[in-house]
Order: sequence, then structure tokens, then C-alpha cells
Amino acid sequence: MLRKDVIVKRPEGTKIYRQRDCVYVYHVTGSEYKKDKKYVVEKRVCIGKMVDDENMNPNDNFYQYYEIVDGNEEEPPRFSDAVQIGAPALLFKIMDELKLSELLHSIHGECQLSFADATRKYVEAGKDLEGKGFDPRKLLAPGAEAIKATVKEKMELFGSVGKA
Repeated sequence: MLRKDVIVKRPEGTKIYRQRDCVYVYHVTGSEYKKDKKYVVEKRVCIGKMVDDENMNPNDNFYQYYEIVDGNEEEPPRFSDAVQIGAPALLFKIMDELKLSELLHSIHGECQLSFADATRKYVEAGKDLEGKGFDPRKLLAPGAEAIKATVKEKMELFGSVGKA
């Protein structure tokens, strides 16, 4: 990635090549002799782009071969919002690969079933007809307790009891 916010002096011994309207700086890493063509071909790596006659914007390859030439400590590059948005996308990808959504749906389904069973038993026992047993707080309390018991059972199964 080209670091447009960093400007360094072009190191000595590097080569400059013009391509269309851009001037690129290359570091020569070696050479290879071509027997069939009878000439030497340089192996080179692009290390940046020229800004003016002496200075350049380095890319990631520059830091593999050179320290910052000026000796000035440049501030770290500012990354775009796209990098910050990428983290949640990565988390969603991990969740998909681990099939966490299927696991959560399964647990949610078990909670619904335990709630329905407990509420059905409460109604079948006729407790909703006794006193104020039809009050929604009393009618739904056994179902809520059943959900708590199911969640506690799953937490013990997954080993997450006592971990925040």
C-alpha cells in the first residue's frame, strides 16, 4: 500500500523508471544472466513513487529494505474507515464458519419448548383458575423459571458458568 502521508528521501543506488505519467522507484535485489539471450536481467522491487526530484512516497516494500532515511519519526499511517468496518465483517464470517447462528437458534428453540411445557403444565393443573392465577405475572412465571433452568444447563454444558 502506498503511504501518501509519508515522504522520505529517495535512497542512493535506487533506480527510477517512468511509466506513463508516474515515476516509480525500484530497489535492485539481484541479477540473472540469460544464456539464450546473452544479457543480464535485473531483479527489482518497486519501493515507492516519486513526489518531486528528491523525495518519494514509500510503499510497504520500502520498509523491508530501508530504515526511514531522514531519521525523522513519521507518524503512523492513518487507515481509512474501511479497515474499521472490516472487523465486524470478520467477526460475522467467523460466526458463520463456526455455525454459531445455528447453535443459538437451537438453544433458543429449546428455551421456547421449555417455556411452553412449563406454562402448559401450569394451566393443565388448573392453577390459573385459583385465586388470581390468571395474572400474567403468575401465569408466565413457571415458563420464565424453565427458561432460566435451560440456560443454566447449557452454561454448565459449555463450561461458561462463572465467566463474564
